[in-house]
Amino acid sequence: MFERTLALATSELPNSRGSRDTVVGADDKSYTSDQATIWRWRQAFQHDFAARMDWTLKDVAQANHNPSVVVNGVDGKAPLMLDAVVGTPATPGVAHVILAVTDNGVPALTSYRRIVLTIQNASR
Repeated sequence: MFERTLALATSELPNSRGSRDTVVGADDKSYTSDQATIWRWRQAFQHDFAARMDWTLKDVAQANHNPSVVVNGVDGKAPLMLDAVVGTPATPGVAHVILAVTDNGVPALTSYRRIVLTIQNASR
């Protein structure tokens, strides 16, 4: 039987630039690390896990479920494509926006929706 443990630093992996990020902690200090990249979602993923545990123990009506993200009357999880016409001169192009919606349930749950904006200047 052949067993091997391989540990590589991210910088040693081919085509890898790492995932370092800088975040501000609850103590107002800045922290930079590979782990900091997920800090911004910590509360959301911990609440999601807690809700999944509730789903195994509670009736469906008693457990909190993720909110639906409805934009311009369109519900769902698929990216939403919108045209945006701006009155102030802007560089035409495409912008991707991630909308985060958090409910007030217990635990509070967050849902995300990508909105793809095609930006055009208003005709004069």
